[in-house]
This record gives sequence, structure tokens and C-alpha cells, in this order.
Amino acid sequence: MILTEEHKPMPIADVVTGRGFITGKSGSGKSNTASVLCEELLDEGVPLMIVDTDGEYYGLKEEYEMLHVGGDERCDLRIGPQHAEKIADITLGSNVPIILDVSGFIEESDSKRLVHDVVRELFIKEKKAKVPYLLLIEEAHEFIPESGGLDEVGEMLVRVAKRGRKRGLGVCAMSQRPASVSKDFITQCDWLVWHRLTWKNDTQVVSSIMGSQTADEVQSLEPGEAIIMADWEDDKIRVKFRRKRTLDAGATPDLDGIDDPQTQSVRSDIVDELEDAGASLTEKGEQKDWDAEDEAAATSSAVDAVAEDPGRADPEPADTAPREPSGEGAAAGEPAADAAARDSQQASKSTGGSQEPSTDPSELDELDEPDPDEVAPSESQSQSGTQSQSDEPAAETTEDALERAARNVSAGDVSASAGNASGRSRASKGTASAKSDGGVNRRARRPSPDPDPADDPVWEVAEFVAYLIGSLGAATVNLGLTVERAIGSVLGTNTGTASSTSQPASDRRPLVGIIVAVMLLTIGLVVGVGVAMFI
Repeated sequence: MILTEEHKPMPIADVVTGRGFITGKSGSGKSNTASVLCEELLDEGVPLMIVDTDGEYYGLKEEYEMLHVGGDERCDLRIGPQHAEKIADITLGSNVPIILDVSGFIEESDSKRLVHDVVRELFIKEKKAKVPYLLLIEEAHEFIPESGGLDEVGEMLVRVAKRGRKRGLGVCAMSQRPASVSKDFITQCDWLVWHRLTWKNDTQVVSSIMGSQTADEVQSLEPGEAIIMADWEDDKIRVKFRRKRTLDAGATPDLDGIDDPQTQSVRSDIVDELEDAGASLTEKGEQKDWDAEDEAAATSSAVDAVAEDPGRADPEPADTAPREPSGEGAAAGEPAADAAARDSQQASKSTGGSQEPSTDPSELDELDEPDPDEVAPSESQSQSGTQSQSDEPAAETTEDALERAARNVSAGDVSASAGNASGRSRASKGTASAKSDGGVNRRARRPSPDPDPADDPVWEVAEFVAYLIGSLGAATVNLGLTVERAIGSVLGTNTGTASSTSQPASDRRPLVGIIVAVMLLTIGLVVGVGVAMFI
């Protein structure tokens, strides 16, 4: 495979199944190099996918038949994350190169979800397919940034970089800012292309990987020139990549704009298959007839191109260990031939049947023993969990518990009723929470025991109000007795000066004290009840 003006060959197998990184500032020729790489691989019939963030790779359709899908009106078909499995089946099974154009999505979360689901399906299916396949990621710093941590997409891409080679799945990332790309990814790369870089943080990355001399050299490179460091080269080499043959849709537009190229048509069977899955055909989508012989020829040419590559490295040993038949039939002593036939039928259904993304646990085993926390529950598990929840009685809410407690006040069982209601409500919520796991968390969850009624906040308020009323009443009674004694003392002092015709003071003292005490007690009760109602 020749990409440079110096006719320096690059081994197809190492490029396609390896991990590459192409970088350079704007105008240095980075995107041109990526397009030239795609042209050479498409000439050899090697399937690939380009994650296009700026809608600039549709120019390849001027010469090559590629399926252009995404969220932009320029695409052949508009798709979403729900079509990820079908896209992976088409590109691997039918050898159809894909331009995954995410430039038309307004929300970044929508584009990242589509990229994540498609890459995930490729990673799963490549374990069985073993088809040499290259995934190219534009603006890699948006998906695998150096700072801020990796999200689901970044973790998936790093996983492919670390473990995709033995499956035949390679990755090539492109970015204008190597300093902003995860070093965990860059250090996994076995071939790197450095175009011109001038920013200090970027040249420091070059210096840390290739030395200070190379860091100074990349600052003076001409457009199209680059320094290559690869595992198949003994030393770094300086080359100049040729210009791309197809339309440069990423070029800076002039006053005349950019004309739409006369693109290659899309296979009618592929369009029909995606339309049946819910994808919408745009005005750009043109179709052409295709038959099984054409598909077989395209697939074999891709495998032959990699197999006949003189620079091909020794392939890693494939997993040839016989697989035990699984399922109910195997568990019951099903014959090996019948089990193999059944497994074959299931495999054929998985590639041409369901359109939903694969979430079945048996298929997720293809991730080479993934972390159980990363495996989403299957649809059947979610449905069974939902059904189990619907069979259980609904959890008693706090309002229901309070109403039932109020009805039991007259029976004198307020504390026990509210305590039991609170306990049942919390236990029901704990049971519902355990069932909502959908079968993912297998650890048993026991409902919490009935709590002490004193822990209920409603009863805490009730106890406080009762204590307040009692305290006010006691204080009022004590105050009344004190006033009664004071008044009696005063009246007793004036007894000697009282008129002989008037009633003795000692006779009037108890009556006045009682009246004053009752008045103060009444005022205290009114104040206490008012405070309780306010609370």
C-alpha cells in the first residue's frame, strides 16, 4: 500500500488491524492523509468505517461505493442508536464501507450514543467474524480526551485499542491537538503520523514520545509532510503524502462554494434492509441492484487483500478451542449435531433478524469477561422484573399510613398502628428496590425490620406537642397557686382594719385564689392549644 510521493510502502495488515494516530494542526494535511489512507484501503476492498464529526468525508463517494448514514440531510439514510446492530451486521457481513456522519446531530449526547453503540456492536461481532476492519475516528479529542475523564464512548474506544487487534478490529484516531487526546490511547498506538505542530503543549507530547529533536522538526514541516513512527520501521521516516483523488469536501470554501460530487449509488438491498429497520431514506440516497455473487466477491477480495499483503505480520493465534453447546437442549443431553444445528440457526437469526441493539447476556460474553457492572440487563430480564413488581402489592405511602393511624386514634392504638404502617411501607419499598435491579445484582436484599415507632417523625412532633401542653399546664397551675398565696397574704394583712360589718378577709381568700387559678389555667390551655395548632 503506497500513500506517499516517495512510494514508501505501508503494510496493509498492520495498518488495518493495528492502532494508529494521525495528528497535525489545521492546514497541515491531516485530513488529506486520512482520506488517502481510505482510498488505498478501498482500492484493496478492505472494509472500514469513518466516524465523521464535520461531514467532510462524503467526497469519497465520488469514486467509491460507501453507505453514508447519520443525522445529516446529505446522508443516504438517517439512522439512530437503535440501528447500531444492523449497521454492524451490514458492514461486516456484506463488506460495505460506512461513513458514520454525526455532524447533523444537534445534541452531543445523541451523536456519542450512536458512536458508542455502533463501536460496541463491531467489537462484539468481530470476535466471531474475524474480518480485517479499520475504524477511523475524527476529532478524537472529543471522544477520548486527556482531561475530565473518559465517558462510555472513550472507554469503549480505549478497549478496542487495547483488545481489538486479536479480533481483526483496528483503530485510527485523528486530532489537531495531541495534547488534548488521552495518553492512555496514544501509548497503545503502533503507528503514528506527525504533521506540522507548533503549539508548545503539542510539541511537548512529540518530545515525550519521539525526542526533542523530532519535536523541533515537526514545527517546520510543509503541508502534506509528516514524520512516521511505526513498529514495522527501524527508525522514524520523513515523507510527503500524495493528494487525495476524490473531492476535498473539508476544504475551506471560497466564494463559489463546493459543488456536490456525482456520487456512487447505494445497493438497493442494503437500503431496503435499513428502511425495514426504521431508517429514513433521504433525497441523496440512490440505489443499485446487487446480488449474492457480488457480495461474496466483495467479502473474499477484502480477506485476500490482507492475506496476500507481503508486509503482513504473523497473525495472533485464534481461539480454536471447541465451544460447549449451551442452552436447555444441551443441558438435557442434546446430541452434538442437533446442538450445532440449533446454534447455527441462532447465529443466522442474530445477524439478520432483530434490529434492536444486542443486550442479551449470552452475547455480551463476547466482550471477553467484561465487568458485570458494565453489562446492561437484557430486555427479558427487565420485563420479568417489571412483571414481578406488578404482582407485588403497592408500597404503602406515608399519607396512607397517616390516614390509617388517624382512624385508630379512637381505639388507643396510635403508636402501634403508625409504627407498623411505617415498617410495612419501608419494607415494601426495600422489596420493590431489590426487584427493580432486573436480575443484574444477584446479591440478596432483605427488607429492613419494623422500626421503632419513636423513630417516625410524625410521632416525634406529636410527643413534642403533648410535652409542651403538659408543661404549660403545670406551669400555669403553679403560677395560680403562687398568686393565690400572695393575694391571701395581702387580704390576711388587712383583716384587722376591715369593717366589722364586712365579710372577713379569711373567708374571701380561698375563693379569690381559686378564681385566679382557673383564669390562669384557661389562658395557659388556650395558649398551648394555639401553639400546637400552629406547629
